[in-house]
Formats: sequence, structure tokens, C-alpha cells
Amino acid sequence: MKKLCLAPGPTKVHDELAHWLSDAWDEGVMWRSHRSSWFQGLYQKVDTGLRELLGIPEGHRIGFLTSANEAWWRSAGVGSGPVAAWVGGEFSRRWAMALQASGRDVQATDFGPDYSQSFHVSGSPTALALVMNETSTGFAVPTDSVLALASAHPEALLLLDVVSAVPYAQVPWECTDIAFWSVQKGFCLPAGLAVVVMSPRAAEQANSGGFHAVERLWADSGKWQTTETPNVLGVYLLSRAVEKYVTQGIDVIRRETSERAARLYAGLASTPFEPLVSDPRYRSKTVVAIRADFEVEPLRKRLIDQHGVYLGACYDEFKPNCLRIANFPSHTEEDHARVLRLLGS
Repeated sequence: MKKLCLAPGPTKVHDELAHWLSDAWDEGVMWRSHRSSWFQGLYQKVDTGLRELLGIPEGHRIGFLTSANEAWWRSAGVGSGPVAAWVGGEFSRRWAMALQASGRDVQATDFGPDYSQSFHVSGSPTALALVMNETSTGFAVPTDSVLALASAHPEALLLLDVVSAVPYAQVPWECTDIAFWSVQKGFCLPAGLAVVVMSPRAAEQANSGGFHAVERLWADSGKWQTTETPNVLGVYLLSRAVEKYVTQGIDVIRRETSERAARLYAGLASTPFEPLVSDPRYRSKTVVAIRADFEVEPLRKRLIDQHGVYLGACYDEFKPNCLRIANFPSHTEEDHARVLRLLGS
């Protein structure tokens, strides 16, 4: 039975991963020092590739963390004063809680299950915290909405969780101060590594928070160094994935992602499911959340046990009746056709 992981992360990895791991073994990646010139070269290679792939400006710096959860906490140490946050699911809620627990005054707007709330901001927040693609609910914030927010509050730092958004999403880097993601989603790699992109303005407003402060992360990244021992193998594998994506071309990746998403949403008509997010403007292209009028956990377990197909469960009030289907570059039209047939049978 061929297993297929369509959960939103960790998800189906690249077909080439076994070859990349073999290369890593041959090149001695597992024992290479993160203080060596070899690692500095690897760091610089990933940096160059990500800039080409995603259009990251030269003035921004790229660093490595262990997870997006870590980035939630580190982002609290950039700037001071109130933060406007938008909650569209479990992960944006957890980020808002992390910011609040770190001592920031958080003004959270909950979109609610119908996602009818606007992106209105009251008062004068010093930072805007927004999840561009809510992995738990398949709710996506369009780039033009992010740009409108940033334009309306140019003095506020823009903090973006793009965990399951990239490489598909067009991140407005010119107005973004902190953005971060983990590699087990859109970069289709084993978990254990996150990437953070920092603007000069973020560095200027970073608090001196000790060893793990963004201030130090910024300084070390300027020397192609990490503050502590990173996941060196993860960085190496990221370099290979980025190389693959650059070769494919970001326009091709985005077009194919959109086409697969359109077929997937349309294919739900032949199943007992419908999109969780009713407004097509806010439906994610990378995490398709679906709901039914029955308990879905028995079905999810049956798909695993009988067919080797793994879908993502949902959270909180959506858990009983909803599932999530990933649509990242490692997934294919055949993968989605397979799961649609199973959901409709």
C-alpha cells in the first residue's frame, strides 16, 4: 500500500529527498561545524537562492530558527507598545497569546467562523501581526489586504506568519519587517528548521533580550553565522529544495498551485464535503479545509488504515466535522484525484 501524506505539515516530501540525504552523507554534512567556512558558504547559498525565489530585498537579512513557534516569541521583542493581531484559527490565536504572554498589549480581532470581520484597526498600534495563511482553517489573507493595512499604518511594524503561505504567496517584502516560516510545509522537507526574514527597521527596534534576541540574530546573520548550533542538515536540505524551486521557476510553482487548488475545490462537489471558508476570496490555495455534516475522525482513520492516505485533522470547534488537504509543490494532481475519489466513495 503506497502511503500518501496530504496533511499540511509535515507533509509529503520531495521525491529527491533520498538522493539529497545520500549526498549529504557523502559530503559529511552530518559532522560539519556550523562555525566553519563550509557552513558560511552554505548559508550564503541558501540566502541567495531564497532572495531569487521569493524576491526578498537585499536590505533584509535571513536567519534560521528551530520552529515558527520560536519566531512567535522572538517577534514580541521587536518594538514596544500595542500590537494589532487578527485571529483566523488556532495558530494565529496562539501567536496572539505568545505576544500577550511576552508583555505586549494585544488588540486581537477574531474573524469568527464566517470570516466576516474586516481588517479595520482601532487606535495606533506599533505593530501589526498577521497570519497570511492560517494553516488550521485554510483562511488566506490576500496580498492586497496586507498592503492596504501596511499603507494605512506606515509607522507600525508589519509582522507576518507565512508558515504555509510560501513559496506560493507573494509576500509584500517592501513593507514587511518580520516574516517567518517552517520548512515542513511549502518547502516539503522534514521538520526541525524555520526561516525568519528581518528588515533593517526591525533590527533598529529590536530589544536587547539576551542570547536569543532578534538583535543578535540580525548581527550573526550578517556574518553568515547562527547564534547557536542550527539544524545543519536541515539547512543543507533547504538549499537543495530552494535550488529545485529556482530551477522550476516561481511563476510555474504559483500557476500550478493555483490550478491544483481550483481542481481540488471543484472536485469537492462529488463528495459530501464543502469548503470550510465560504468566501472564495479568502480560501487558501495551499491548505484546503473542508467540512461535512458528520463526524469525520472515523473517516480520517479509515483512510490511513485502509488506504495509507493521511489528511490533516482540524482544531477546536472545527475538529469534529472538518479535515485539511495540503497543496504544496510536492503534491500532484494525481494525489488530489486519489483523495477526492476516496472522499466520494
